[in-house]
Amino acid sequence: LGIDTVKQAEIMADVRDIFDLPVDEDFVLADHPTLNHFVGYIQKMKGGATTTVVEPVVEIPKQQATTTTQNKVGTRRWQVEVEPCPAVAEGLPISGTIVLTQDTWGVADSLADRLSGNGINVAKIGFEYGAKTLTEQVENSGHTYRLDPLSESQINEVTNKLTDVCGIIHLAPLSLTTSKWESEGPSNQVALSSQAWFGLLKGLDNQLGNLNSGIVGSVTALDGRHGNRGSKFNSLACGASGVTKSYAFERENLRCRALDIHPELLLDASAAAEIVENEMLNAGGEVEIGIDRDGRRWTMVCFAEDLVEDIQPLQSDDLWVVSGGGSGVTAASIIGVASASNGSEATFILLGRSKLIEET
Repeated sequence: LGIDTVKQAEIMADVRDIFDLPVDEDFVLADHPTLNHFVGYIQKMKGGATTTVVEPVVEIPKQQATTTTQNKVGTRRWQVEVEPCPAVAEGLPISGTIVLTQDTWGVADSLADRLSGNGINVAKIGFEYGAKTLTEQVENSGHTYRLDPLSESQINEVTNKLTDVCGIIHLAPLSLTTSKWESEGPSNQVALSSQAWFGLLKGLDNQLGNLNSGIVGSVTALDGRHGNRGSKFNSLACGASGVTKSYAFERENLRCRALDIHPELLLDASAAAEIVENEMLNAGGEVEIGIDRDGRRWTMVCFAEDLVEDIQPLQSDDLWVVSGGGSGVTAASIIGVASASNGSEATFILLGRSKLIEET
């Protein structure tokens, strides 16, 4: 299918609704990677003839053949900690054009000057809400395109115009620094940080996927530790980091980096641009990196942590707002919570587009 597992799960939910399929406790998403698998599954569940999906036969030499015993593992519980992460020098061979999305602090413009000075071609994308059409102009530091981040057609148009792309760095989320959440209507901030970023990667994926090496990065300015220390920041910017980290799983041929810098570093756009350049092009290692105001470098580390406290049942005045759907993982999770507190009369409010199934 060439899509991530979240979209695959959404497709399966739609398929279940459209074809009125019963809930299948044995369904495993990873076993259905192609449309042929989906068609075969629909036919099987509807009682028709199934289409046999031919899998490539891979012969394993006898000396390499091993028997794997799968042990059932219980729920894994993790604690996320911020740990020091010294930079590991690792240059990145770049040949082509690096695309930058612009921010309101001038970091992208300073970075464009630095990259151009090093002989790297640069194309910049500026987001303008309400722009009717894609426009472009030539500047000293590279070609600049301006478009509406909410317009899928304009994003598709600009990705078709961009050629010889060897990397893209999304700096537009820096514009959300010091901004409050929007409370009414479709969020322009979400479009700026996440939706436009997803659209650009989707449109450039064919080029990026064929590279031997390249860079895909996003830059936020929460607190220099991806929001794990500070409290006064616009967390909608985090969406960009999530997109970047997901893309890292899909394109292992690229260096992907979700960079969060301390907001005070934005006061010197030139210095901030130097940090971004070094992190994207000269430092290897982890995807998720934070840079503190004093230059200390951090990353996120997961530690296994078992639950030692007694589980407390829900109370009658507990109100849960659940975002997801009426079937699948979301339903199973909430049914499990409710079943553990029978008779509590707690309230669940479900936000989702899936139809409620009988079991729910």
